[in-house]
Amino acid sequence: MSGCRLLAIAGLVLAALPADAAVIYDFTARDSAGVIGFTWQSPDFVTAATAVDGSDFSRCTLPRPFGECFLASFEPDYLQGYQRLRLSWGWGPTLEWTDIQLYSNSFAIPGAWRDTRAGNAVLTVTESTVPEPAGWALLITGFGLSGAAMRRRRLAAG
Repeated sequence: MSGCRLLAIAGLVLAALPADAAVIYDFTARDSAGVIGFTWQSPDFVTAATAVDGSDFSRCTLPRPFGECFLASFEPDYLQGYQRLRLSWGWGPTLEWTDIQLYSNSFAIPGAWRDTRAGNAVLTVTESTVPEPAGWALLITGFGLSGAAMRRRRLAAG
């Protein structure tokens, strides 16, 4: 079997592997104290009660300086027909929280979801595909095969 065929088969095998997906939860709320929010990337949709440590957030926005995001609690079974997201935050010995109440399945469906009690809080759920090595391998293999074919034509013509 020639090297080009072997490369083509390897590229097809690598391309058949499934891509990794991630779900990004972006929460922003505005109240009298200011803007509060966080961004968190999860490996999958939240379907069960989940507590996320503040150190796992890629973004934490608080209304006061020197504050800290402590915990986000995703509660899919909060009330019948509703889900709740609670962000606990504070500074020093003071701990506060901000709640957002959403309709059922809001944690598991991509979109922008507003608080059902007031429109001042939004949870945006985004599903993204993470590029993985198999895709890159297929791309590089394709370029290599194209280059090899062009070189063969040039050698055959000259």
